[in-house]
Amino acid sequence: LFKKVTDRFNSGQEVDFDAIRLSRAGGIKAKKLFGYHEIPWDQFGDCAIQRGEFYIWRQGEKRPIGWGLHFIPNAFVLQGLLKSIVNRP
Repeated sequence: LFKKVTDRFNSGQEVDFDAIRLSRAGGIKAKKLFGYHEIPWDQFGDCAIQRGEFYIWRQGEKRPIGWGLHFIPNAFVLQGLLKSIVNRP
């Protein structure tokens, strides 16, 4: 599944993880209660899975944006893809 998602992303297609969408051109588009948060790649800080939540941080911010894992199918694939995009272990 990771290879399939990575290939789609690298070919320029948007990759949809329900609450979070990624695209090479647009960065991260994250669904929240009232609309979307958009995070360009140059503002992406980090991501983590902790206590049943998926978190994304913008660079320089201490408070992340978070979602319950039940809102993000294949959260570990998403985490791996985000880390590979920005070349982090």
